[in-house]
Amino acid sequence: MNTTKASLANALMNILKTKPFNKITVRNVVDECGLTRQTFYNHFGDMYELVEWTCLQAIKESLQDNCDYDHWQKGLYKLMLAIKKNSLLVNNMQRSDNRDILVRYIYKIINNYVTTVVEKQSYGLNISSEDKGLVAHFYSLAFIAIIVEWIKNDMRADPKEVSEKIGTLLKGNFRNDLEKYDRS
Repeated sequence: MNTTKASLANALMNILKTKPFNKITVRNVVDECGLTRQTFYNHFGDMYELVEWTCLQAIKESLQDNCDYDHWQKGLYKLMLAIKKNSLLVNNMQRSDNRDILVRYIYKIINNYVTTVVEKQSYGLNISSEDKGLVAHFYSLAFIAIIVEWIKNDMRADPKEVSEKIGTLLKGNFRNDLEKYDRS
């Protein structure tokens, strides 16, 4: 991991303890970690890129080794734990005028994850890339809707319980839905 980027991300997280995201400037972040504005811009184009990198780093680790059908539920659980662990950033973004950015970040991560699961589940089937993409998009939107609702409800529901309920609901559905598009 890039230590300069990590320093900037840590500075952002520290500032979020006392200031809402929409009031934080690049100057605030670099002053917090003792770097220059030029150093910031060498790594990020703007504050939103810093937020995206911070979110992606926190969540990426949670999904490693869980990109198959047998483990996607565990990955969802770990994703929710990562979001909860970074609730300061997530809640700040959710309350800001830029909440759609948060949803886009989480969707991007979930869609990459679900696409990997769909690819593995479609093994042996003759399915077009477009149809696999549609199935992945459908499930990604379902997951993001549940996660966003969970965030809006102050993450009160137990992530393990939520992921288990979703797992029960979707048991066997990935493969079943993909088989509907099989051209064999």
